This record gives sequence, C-alpha cells and structure tokens, in this order.
Amino acid sequence: MKNNRLTCKKTLLLILISLPLISFSQDTVILTNGEEISVKITTVSSQNVEYKKFSNLEGPTYILDKKEILLIKYKNGEKEVFSQNKPAINGSDYNNADEFKRLTKRNNIIYIESIDDGELQHAKRHIQNWGFFRMTINKEEADLILRFIGQYNGAAHWSTYLQFINPDNEEIIKTTQRHHDVWGWDFNSKRGAVKKLINRELKPFCY
Repeated sequence: MKNNRLTCKKTLLLILISLPLISFSQDTVILTNGEEISVKITTVSSQNVEYKKFSNLEGPTYILDKKEILLIKYKNGEKEVFSQNKPAINGSDYNNADEFKRLTKRNNIIYIESIDDGELQHAKRHIQNWGFFRMTINKEEADLILRFIGQYNGAAHWSTYLQFINPDNEEIIKTTQRHHDVWGWDFNSKRGAVKKLINRELKPFCY
C-alpha cells in the first residue's frame, strides 16, 4: 500500500513538473479577431510571420500578414506586440447597442449551447451559480442565446469564445475575444477557460 501511494505521488509530481514544459514549449499567435493559434514561429520579416502548426511540426509552413496579428507570445515568455493593430470589433456591437442591452437584462431567459458537452456543462454551472439570468432547455423560450465555441490548442490547452445571439432571427449580436487556460490544479482547462470567459466577457456587460 505504501509503495502504491509513493508511486502515485511520484507520478503526480512528474505531471506537475511537466506542466510548464507543455505550456511554454510552443509559441502563441493572437490574431486581431481574438483567435489564438499554437505554433512554432520560423521566420519574422518586416511584413509577414511564417510558422508551422504546433500540432503538425512536420507539415507545411504558413504565412500571416502582420496586419492580422495582435501579438505573439514566444515559448521563452517574451511577447511581441504589434501595437498598430487593434482587435477587430463586430460592427453590430455599435448598430445593435440598444438591442444588446435589451437581450442581456437581469432575469432574462437564456439558452446555452456548445458542441462540446463538457464545456456546455461548465458554462451552465457557472451561469446558474451567478444567478443573473434564468436558464431554459427550450430554445424557443429564450430571450437570448449564448453560444460557447471552444477547442483544444495543443496538449491541455482549451480556448473558447462566446457569441450573443438574438433567438428571433439567429443574428449574432456580439462575438467576444477568445480566452484560454491550461491545466490547473484540478487538471480541467475547459472549466478554467469557461470561467475566465464568463468573468471577463459576459459579466461586465450585464452590470
């Protein structure tokens, strides 16, 4: 029994030690539309950035115009900010400001959707605990649809963003920036990314 416990402790320690290597063995490109790409940067020129996808380092080389890039986070922790590039903002954020305010009122009924079951459950739990909205499982009853769109970007790295949708016409009123998380102490990057997204991109618009 003692040997088993010792083995488990050693395994856990090795996992914890390897987390920084997982997190920082890749470069991250953040685009002006909020999308994050896990890559290995190969060349940075005056106009373009060349890279390989971190998930396929033996694959083709891709090229991005610097105008599309907000910043690059290098694997050594350094950041290169392209300050002349501002994040893209959905034009409907301005055109539908009154409608957005109406759809996000306290006690409105919301329908939450995601193609990922785990992300969906985390989103429902966090929003229910928050208590600002009422939730429904019937899309037709909703005053607002919240669509969570997440994906894995490399090992143990979940990133996600949120769309606010008018259920009357399925129009996307607002699209948020993407947020991400790597394994925390509970080894659940989905939960961490969803929590960040709700705290930083949903709650500020509803107070």
